[in-house]
Amino acid sequence: AAYDKAAKAEKSDRAMELLVYLSKQLQSRSTKDVQELLPGLVVEDAKGKFRPATELLQPAAGVQDYVQKIWSGEHPCPSESYPTNCRDFLISLGVHTMPSVEQLRDVFELGVTGLDMSVGLAGLVSGLYREGKDLSSLSLKEQPWIVDGNGKVRLPNDLFEWTLRVDALLGDGPDLYADKQVRTSLSPKLKDELGFKQLKEVKLDDVLGRIKNAVKTGTDIPFEVYRWMEQGLNKGWPIADDLTRKLKGKNWVYTDDDTI
Repeated sequence: AAYDKAAKAEKSDRAMELLVYLSKQLQSRSTKDVQELLPGLVVEDAKGKFRPATELLQPAAGVQDYVQKIWSGEHPCPSESYPTNCRDFLISLGVHTMPSVEQLRDVFELGVTGLDMSVGLAGLVSGLYREGKDLSSLSLKEQPWIVDGNGKVRLPNDLFEWTLRVDALLGDGPDLYADKQVRTSLSPKLKDELGFKQLKEVKLDDVLGRIKNAVKTGTDIPFEVYRWMEQGLNKGWPIADDLTRKLKGKNWVYTDDDTI
């Protein structure tokens, strides 16, 4: 009651003194016990406002960089005046160490505007995915939020998952893949679930683009390209007519003397 009174009156020093006292008295109690004993306790935030602990974020070391990239230090967090030995108690009260799905949903609703936000979301979404959180309320497949190598915000299914084989077939065009910082923050399984295009989804036109670019720039065409086309012909893929029509009259086969 004394703490609630001090918080309501926004008497920061008195509320701090009482919270530190409570943390010492309850340090041996479980998080469940603490929340049952002190339900809905408000905590002072970095701007001096008292608000429910569950609205605040005290990011763990592994997610600090991601949080910074999204909120630039403006995320709601506990007051810096709380002593270090009180931080675990704040977490027991309900302060988050990882942004909640609801907090990320707010970010999606505002829109992803650049690489930093995309990298931050990729890291945090991956963390929540590993924890088994329900991400169905996030527009992960329906909204552009993945930045490609050109800095453009794209839908996941606009882009290929980068692998050595896909790179060999399609080349390293920055518009084909997510920015390296983004894609390395996402696990292959999550990228598959998000709808990133896979090797099996490579189409003839994708490969022809690779060939035409190589012809234009005078660079080598990887043997993987010829192998892919041969495999397609052997398996009966309907590409023979397209190959003949689209490459008719063009130089695209390497000879023994390395000319096209």
